[in-house]
Amino acid sequence: MSSQNPLFSGLRDWLLDRTLRDGELADVVQELGGRLTDGGIPICRMNVGGILLHPVLGALDITWNVASDTCHSHIIPRSAVHTPGFQNAPFSLVSG
Repeated sequence: MSSQNPLFSGLRDWLLDRTLRDGELADVVQELGGRLTDGGIPICRMNVGGILLHPVLGALDITWNVASDTCHSHIIPRSAVHTPGFQNAPFSLVSG
C-alpha cells in the first residue's frame, strides 16, 4: 500500500508530462497554482524564478496570484545581474 498523498502524486505525474511538451513556463506556474489551491493547499501567491543560461537574458521571475489567477513575468537582462541592486535583492539571494 502506498503512503503517498494522491494530490502530490498527481502533481508529480502532471509535471513530468508537462516537461515533455513545449510551452510557456508562466502557463505551467499558473496551472500549478490552480492545482494546488484546488487540492486544498492554502496559498495566495507563488513565485518561481532563477538565473538563466542565456547570453542576453540574466534571470526570469514569474509570480502567480490566486485572487486574479494570473502570472506576471519579469525578465532581468544579463547586464543587470551583476549590479548591486540585483545582488542585494532577495531574489538574488535565493536563486544564486
